[in-house]
Amino acid sequence: MIYVENPPVAEALEADLAWEKTYAAEAEARRRREPLLSALSGVGKRLRRRRNKFLKLALEHFRPGRILDVGCGSGHLLAQLPPEFIPFGVEVSRQLAAYAHEQFARRGGRVIQSPAVEGIEHFESNSFDGLAMISYLEHELQPKEALSAAMRVMRPGARLILKTPNAGSWNRAIRKEKWCGFRWPDHVNYFIPEVLVNAVQRAGFRIVRFGPTDWLPTSDNMWMVAEKPEKP
Repeated sequence: MIYVENPPVAEALEADLAWEKTYAAEAEARRRREPLLSALSGVGKRLRRRRNKFLKLALEHFRPGRILDVGCGSGHLLAQLPPEFIPFGVEVSRQLAAYAHEQFARRGGRVIQSPAVEGIEHFESNSFDGLAMISYLEHELQPKEALSAAMRVMRPGARLILKTPNAGSWNRAIRKEKWCGFRWPDHVNYFIPEVLVNAVQRAGFRIVRFGPTDWLPTSDNMWMVAEKPEKP
């Protein structure tokens, strides 16, 4: 397990070290340091957006109803879903949470501005039909507690869609400290496939989808679909 020993406190992530600020600063630093690679990475991101793996998985695995996005950012992921899905979110950045709340409220949902584990506690047990953790778990100081909290608020049979960087990828081994998955101070935990499986199963989930194409060693990211069992 790779993790940062001295992560920033949650309060700093609300404004001074909010994701929208650190992401922009990191992108500019990488553009200056490696302009050609940065340009190629941008092309890859645009192609991935066109494929939109999250939307495909959400329509396949989420039941219509209340969906919670943990680390929802601006709310753009759940905004893609059809009207039968009611979006809710938890987001630590004050600016992004306010924007996402405005969007979600129009569809009957809301956003809690808070660190994730504390934010999830605002919701009742067994109250969500689906839950997303997309590019979030690597930011979480308490991944074990976050997964357990997600399990509590999901209805039996509801599914979790999770995406996180793959620290076991070939690119990480080749690029070493220059790997795109390393981000300070945002990313505080780094998972390899075996560790991610262990963490999700220890939280009580049943893994529905995590095949070789979801964690290719040539990819910097992993995708997983897990389910809260109908019976404990």
